[in-house]
Amino acid sequence: MKTAFASTLALGVLASIATAAPTTQHNKKGHGFCWHRTDTVINNNSFVFGDSYSSLMGSGGTVDHTWSNFSSNAQIFDNPIIENKTHSGGLDWNQYLTGCHEGLPQKCDPQLWNFAYSGAVIDNDAIDNHEPDSVSFVEQIDRWINKLTPTLKWNPASSLGIFFIGLNDVYYTAPMKNLTANLYDEIQDTYFEKMHEMYKNNLRSFLFFNVPSWTRTPYGLENPDIPNDKWASIYNHKLVEHMDKFQKTHKDAHVLYFDTRTHMDYYLDHYDRYGFENITTFCPNYTAPDIHTNYAAYGCLPMEKYFWFDPYHPTSPVHKLLANDIKETLQRESRC
Repeated sequence: MKTAFASTLALGVLASIATAAPTTQHNKKGHGFCWHRTDTVINNNSFVFGDSYSSLMGSGGTVDHTWSNFSSNAQIFDNPIIENKTHSGGLDWNQYLTGCHEGLPQKCDPQLWNFAYSGAVIDNDAIDNHEPDSVSFVEQIDRWINKLTPTLKWNPASSLGIFFIGLNDVYYTAPMKNLTANLYDEIQDTYFEKMHEMYKNNLRSFLFFNVPSWTRTPYGLENPDIPNDKWASIYNHKLVEHMDKFQKTHKDAHVLYFDTRTHMDYYLDHYDRYGFENITTFCPNYTAPDIHTNYAAYGCLPMEKYFWFDPYHPTSPVHKLLANDIKETLQRESRC
C-alpha cells in the first residue's frame, strides 16, 4: 500500500445519539477487564498493533512508518509521539481513544504503546509481494514480548491489547487468480499463535478489529474488477472463527470485537450527517504543508469535508468517529 504523511489536523464531527452508528458486535465472555480504571490503577496501558490505519510517528521510529524501532530503551522511554504525523492527516483513532495525542507514552493515562507499522501484513512469509521493509504483525508481537514487557511495569487487569491488522493481507492477495480461503486460515492460525504467546506473557484483554472493504476507497472505486469486498468478508469470517476458538481455550481472557467494516459503511452511507461532502475522492494536494489553511488554492474542499485522505486512508474525522464507537464498546464491556 502506498503511504504518505502530512501535518494537517482535520477536526472530527461526532454524531448525536439519534444518528449513532450501529451497535458493535462483541464477545461478553471473560472477566476482569476495566477500561479507564484510573481510580485504583496508575499504569493503565493500551498496546496497539497493526498497519498504517494505526501507526504513529516518534523520533525513535522509521519516518512515515512507525513510532519506534525498539532497538534501545531510549527508543522506547525517551521517544515522544509526534502529533498529527499519521496517514489520516491528523490524529488517529488510537490517539483519540486514549487522549495521548503527543509526548511520552508513559505520561498518558492510559499509556499508549504503539507497535503498528505502515505497510504491515500479518506474516511476511505468507504474503509474497508485501512491502519489503515492513515490520509484520508477527514481528510487532515479538517486539512487545522481547523489548517492552521486560522493561515496562504493567498490570494485566488494566491493560488492553488492540489489534487492527489484515487490510494489507487482503490488498495484496485479492487480485490473485488462485486465491482460496485456505490462505486466510493459515494466516489466522499464525495470528492466534501470537495471541497465545501474548497470553502466556500475561495479557488478558484482547480487542480485535475486523477490516473494512477496499471497495469503497478511492483505490477500490478505481479498481472495481478486483474482488476486494469478497475477500475482506472471508477474512473477517475467518477472524471471528479464530477469535471464538481462542476464547474457548483461554477462558479467563476477555475477548472483544469491533466491527470496523459495519461502522465505516454506516459513516459512508450517512456521510452528510457527519459533515462530509466528498466520499469518493480526495484532495490531490493532501501533502501540501499549508493544505489545512490554504485548501482553496489547491482547488480542494476543507480537509475535514473529505472522508478519504488519500487513495487508501480515511481522514482524521473518520478516526474520531471510530474512536468514539470503540470507546462505547470498551465502556459497555468493562467489568469495573
